[in-house]
This record gives sequence, structure tokens and C-alpha cells, in this order.
Amino acid sequence: MSLTKQEVSRGAVAILDGDALLKDPLIANGDHGYVGMRPFVCLSTNGDESVWMLLTTVHSEKRLLLDQWKVPGSEKWMSEPQYLNDARKSFSGPTDSFIASSKREFPHYPHQRPSISEEGMLAIEREMAKYSRKR
Repeated sequence: MSLTKQEVSRGAVAILDGDALLKDPLIANGDHGYVGMRPFVCLSTNGDESVWMLLTTVHSEKRLLLDQWKVPGSEKWMSEPQYLNDARKSFSGPTDSFIASSKREFPHYPHQRPSISEEGMLAIEREMAKYSRKR
């Protein structure tokens, strides 16, 4: 079951087809290679447009660990570490493009859609700000 427009909100996590987003001419994105089906977190939305960040389970000293801000979802979501992949690179564009890229996502039942708390979203924004000051 894919992401619905009602579920697109700040902090929501969805499994999106990153490669479809890279090919979508309406989506602005950082310089990414192969992405595949991966978790993304919604940074912001105004309904018609939204901004998403790629998450990863791969540790790196430079990546922000998000585990302390995970809102319960599936067992897999809760048991695997989640990191912000790259605080310098976001995906932005029409919310409908993000919804379309979620068509292969598994349904979230009986648990709720995973998400990151507001405190975690503020931590992500602070992480992004570190890199914007270095330019």
C-alpha cells in the first residue's frame, strides 16, 4: 500500500523508490548514485510540494544517528539503526511524485507508519545547517 497524501507530514518515514525520484524531472535532488527502495523522512510539506531526506542503516562517523527519535513502527524499523544518509542532499518537488515512488511499499499493519519525532527533525535541521555554513 503506497503512501497517501494524508500521511505526508513532517517526520513521516516512507519506503520510496529513490531511482524513480532521480529520474523524475520534477524532483530536485542532490548528486546521488543508485538509491533503490529505501526509507526517506519527510522534512517539510505544504501539501503540493515536499522535501525528503534519504535514510540509511549504514554507520559512518559523519552520519547523524536517529534511533533516539524514532517513533515506533514495525519491528524492523525499531530494531535496525537509522542514520541520516547525507545532510547536504535532499529531494524536493511535487508531493504526488513522492507518493508515486512509494507504490511498492509494504502496508503498515498492525503498526503505524514509522516516523521521527519533532526533536529528531530539529536535530536533522541542525545537521543540515552545519553543512550550509561551510559553503
